[in-house]
Amino acid sequence: MENWEKEMEKVLGILLEVIFMAAHLVLQLYLWIIVAAVIISWVNADPYNAIVRFIRNLTEPVFAPFRRWLMKLSYKTGLDFSPFVVMLVIIFIDRIIMRIFMPMALKLEGEVIP
Repeated sequence: MENWEKEMEKVLGILLEVIFMAAHLVLQLYLWIIVAAVIISWVNADPYNAIVRFIRNLTEPVFAPFRRWLMKLSYKTGLDFSPFVVMLVIIFIDRIIMRIFMPMALKLEGEVIP
């Protein structure tokens, strides 16, 4: 029975590793989408362009709560810091996943963690 439990721990570890790597990749992709949204906001992009609308549809719902939270700062400076704050939050979440949860998954798999 003990051998079966070890095999299940390995399977669980592999599954968690796949989930954490997928989350890491999604977060990294979203960071690049935010960079594209910032660049689009600097240039006079056609708001009816399908790519521009796609990027705005992906980012605006996330930016909106941070804009409300940062409204006083944005009002004084005229700059929108919400993309920067969202990027910091995403980087923080990514670091937590990769530094805390990923080693736990690797430990379940039985891999040696340096």
